[in-house]
Amino acid sequence: MAMEVEWAGRTCGVPLSHLQGVDVDEQTAEAIADWHYWRARGYRF
Repeated sequence: MAMEVEWAGRTCGVPLSHLQGVDVDEQTAEAIADWHYWRARGYRF
């Protein structure tokens, strides 16, 4: 799964598993942690 992020004035597609939240709210932090846990267990789409 990929996310679109803005970086250096451009929009890029980045795999969600490569991202780490910075200054995010509790709900977003939980969603990111859940995704990393899910991937660590070897689950895939």
